[in-house]
Amino acid sequence: MNRLMTTSKRIERLKEQTKKSIFFAALKIIREEGCQGLSMRKIAQEIEYTAPAIYEYFAGKEALIIDLKRYGFLLLTKRVRLAASLSTDPSEQIKSMWLAYWDFALLETELYQLMFGLDVHAIDDYKSNLDCEVISQLFQEVIERLTLTTSEETLKIKLFTYWSLVHGLLTLQLTQDLNGTFSRKILLEGIEGISKSMHHKKI
Repeated sequence: MNRLMTTSKRIERLKEQTKKSIFFAALKIIREEGCQGLSMRKIAQEIEYTAPAIYEYFAGKEALIIDLKRYGFLLLTKRVRLAASLSTDPSEQIKSMWLAYWDFALLETELYQLMFGLDVHAIDDYKSNLDCEVISQLFQEVIERLTLTTSEETLKIKLFTYWSLVHGLLTLQLTQDLNGTFSRKILLEGIEGISKSMHHKKI
C-alpha cells in the first residue's frame, strides 16, 4: 500500500514538473518571438516532447495563454506592491507605482501585450480580469488617500486618467519607437500633473 502511494506521489510530481516545463517553455518563446511565435509544436521542440502529449497538460493554446496572462499579472502586482511600500506619501507612492508599471511593460513587452490584449491572441477570461482588478484596487487605495474621496465613480475616473496616460504612452513607445528618455520625461510630468490637480481635494 505504501509503495503504491509513493509511486502515485512520484507520478504526480513528474506531471507537475512537466506542466511547469511546458509553461516556462511557452513563456520563453513569447519573450523571444512574441505571441505570434507561440505554437504547441515549438513548445514540444523546446522541451523535447511530442506536441500531442502537451494536450494532456493544457487543453490547448488558449489555456496556456490564460495561464501566461495570469502569471504576468502576478509579476506586475508584486512590482506595484513593492513600489507602494517605498513611501507613505501618496503622491510619491502613486508615482513609484506607475513607474514600476512602466518598467515592467518595457522589460516584459511581449507578456504585457498579451496581458492587455495588444496582440492577435487577445483572450477575454474571467480570472485574468480579476487579476487586473487587484492591480486596479492597489492604485485606487492610494488615489483615495490622495484625493480624500471615497466616491467609487471618482476613484475610477482618476484611475483611468492615470492609466490612459501611462498605457497610451506605452503604446506609442512600443509602436513608434519613441526615445526612452523623452517618453519617461512625459510620463513623470503627466503623473505629477494629474496628482497635483487632485492633491488633497475634497471631492
